[in-house]
Amino acid sequence: MHTTYMDAFKNLNYIELVVGALLGWVLNEICTPIKKKVIQRIREKKLKRLLNNDTLINDPHVLVLDRAIPYYDPKGGIKLRCTQQNLFISFPQKYKTAFRAYDFVYREQEIFDGRTDIATLLEKMGISNAQKRLDDATATTALDFLRDFKAGQNRFNSLISGIYKLRTTRLNTEEKSGLDMQFYTTDYFTYRVFSNLYQSLLNDHQAMKIEKPADINLYNVFFSSFGICTFIIINRGNGDEVILGKRSDAVMVERNKWHYSMNEAFNARDKDEYGHPSFHACVYRGLEEELGIGERYQKNIKKLEFFDLVLLTNRLESGITSYVRLQLDENLSFDELMGLYRIAQDSALETVALEVLPVRKIDQFIQQHSTDISDGCRHALRALHARYKAGYLRDEE
Repeated sequence: MHTTYMDAFKNLNYIELVVGALLGWVLNEICTPIKKKVIQRIREKKLKRLLNNDTLINDPHVLVLDRAIPYYDPKGGIKLRCTQQNLFISFPQKYKTAFRAYDFVYREQEIFDGRTDIATLLEKMGISNAQKRLDDATATTALDFLRDFKAGQNRFNSLISGIYKLRTTRLNTEEKSGLDMQFYTTDYFTYRVFSNLYQSLLNDHQAMKIEKPADINLYNVFFSSFGICTFIIINRGNGDEVILGKRSDAVMVERNKWHYSMNEAFNARDKDEYGHPSFHACVYRGLEEELGIGERYQKNIKKLEFFDLVLLTNRLESGITSYVRLQLDENLSFDELMGLYRIAQDSALETVALEVLPVRKIDQFIQQHSTDISDGCRHALRALHARYKAGYLRDEE
């Protein structure tokens, strides 16, 4: 009888242990998601507060069209479509002979739906004396290119993509940021013509006002380029560092200024494995062309996120900021990374040097380089740092 009582007591203890362990597991399964949700809400609230400070809101020449908190959802957060619409400015007849020696490719004038009368469209936008302004901007651009050719610099009239239509959206009940974008095909010469035209309007105080994303749709011919602006983050064992590029004097904008790790113009060739337009594909292409990080090293890209849609109001140029976490290991060491950059296809054209900046010193760097850092890079670095301070972008995230 005593043995029976002892066995029953042992069985009871065993049952209690099993029930206790099971209860602990159930509570953990219930509480862990709740805990993660609470932490997520705290981070989001802190990030919104950091991004709402005066330094970022009133940053000169930078208008934030949309911010993702913290990033755009990789599943459906960004929807892209390349339309059949084209926008080309014809090359001035009187300069064509001079350009033949440089094998410069130019295209016949065309605007959306196969039309050719661009001046009439500009007049409908409220631009006075549109034809003369357009002719002057076209001639100025041609002379800029010719001067660069004579100085021994390369200028390619590559096909790029401009914004045809843009719509910001909010996804699901949590209202996560989303983008719906359609693009037209244009070329580098056309982009430069509209840049010069916009500068002439600025000088005459006639520039159009862009205050919200929908305004881009009213003046879409001026948005004939869209940039993918990427920071590379690495960790060599002393904390996270962000790579910056020093722009060369061979580029047409932001000469000799500190800039993103990689800045690439999106075009219709940037497609995913299913043939759909893709910002990711543009990042991978830019990493290879500007930094030499080709297909062999794609496994070292541990994270790629997009976070802000921005507009530079002094040049009316738009783009989306992003970051890549690049893991250094036996497949890609830091010295190899620097070596790849030196032999990259476009490295000599785009940049003259790279700077590895500890994240903790971002504010100090911006202060020290207030006159030789691009407006876009300055703003994006601050926004990147805000995400760090809120607990994002880290390895353990």
